[in-house]
Amino acid sequence: MGVLLTTAETAPRLRINASTLERWRGASKGPAWLRLGGRIYYQETDVEAWIERQRVDPEAGAMA
Repeated sequence: MGVLLTTAETAPRLRINASTLERWRGASKGPAWLRLGGRIYYQETDVEAWIERQRVDPEAGAMA
C-alpha cells in the first residue's frame, strides 16, 4: 500500500491549508483518498501523481 499521509501531513505538501484539502475532498477534487478506521488518509504516491497531473507545459500548447 505504501506510505499513508494524514490530511495534516498532505496539506503542506500541496502548499494549502488542511481546511482547503477537506473542502476539496467534499467537492471530489484533489488527490485520491481513503478512509481507514474512520480516519482519512492519502497515499503518498497518489499525492505525487496528482501534483504531476497539475503540471502545465506551455510548449505542449504552442501553435506551430
